Amino acid sequence: MPVYNGERFLDRAISSVLEQDFADFELIISDNGSDDATPEICRAHADRDARIRYHRSDVNRGAAWNFSRVLELASGGYFKWAAHDDWYAPDFLSRCIAVLDDDPGAVLCFSPMVVLDDDDRELRVHRDDLDGARSPKPLRRFHAMLWSVQDPTNLAFGVYRTAELKPIGYRNIPEPDRTLLGELVLRGGFRQLDEALYFRYAPPGHWERRNQWLWLDPANANRRRLATARIAVAHLSAVARTDVGPATKAAMFADLAAATVITRTRGKIRSVLTRRALRKAGVLTPTKETS
Repeated sequence: MPVYNGERFLDRAISSVLEQDFADFELIISDNGSDDATPEICRAHADRDARIRYHRSDVNRGAAWNFSRVLELASGGYFKWAAHDDWYAPDFLSRCIAVLDDDPGAVLCFSPMVVLDDDDRELRVHRDDLDGARSPKPLRRFHAMLWSVQDPTNLAFGVYRTAELKPIGYRNIPEPDRTLLGELVLRGGFRQLDEALYFRYAPPGHWERRNQWLWLDPANANRRRLATARIAVAHLSAVARTDVGPATKAAMFADLAAATVITRTRGKIRSVLTRRALRKAGVLTPTKETS
């Protein structure tokens, strides 16, 4: 659980992890120099539950460093990131782990996502048609990831095979979830639970309020974002390293080129329209949160 100034939801987030019916885990909390009540909340839980390992940085090094830090510290066969403002049904872990235990070819299991507003009212249930990501064929899995995933959040907060995730890591590039998942799907299948067991606070404008480039790393203030180029290079590099034949790689490169142009253009249009509507509604205001 990477966290920075998460006092509003942190107690609920930690409790929902500790209350899982699958109890054989460690909860690694990395506090990125919080200056609110986050340290006190974490230490109070750690004093009550020996499964918690609390680590604290003296300064905020950005979300990319913090997400990488908890992965580096993990030692279990399975791993998941847990955001400080999310929570889970008590059987989330057990259901995901059962799927991974039964399917050696799967590298990730995740749940559809219930999106909630400020008052915990359900806004929508998000799920993607990812049947292709279960395929034994890397090309079909890669295609499904490129074309079918609009919001990768629920995938990114699923349960991974640690050995498959660690070589990829969490990078300081735009849309790190999407690029990570694009490489991971080349290593094995993704499985989605039928039931939504993952709950996320995400009212309109939640992410748009942040400068996500600075959220990843404060040092990015001195770097150009170049999102499309960086994301394309990350995907190209992953495909180049994949152990498939030249014809399959060529098909992946062509698929990536088409998806980069078409899906990112659609995404830009959606983002512009969404931001325009949020500005008119007075929703876009800066926040202090940087995990």
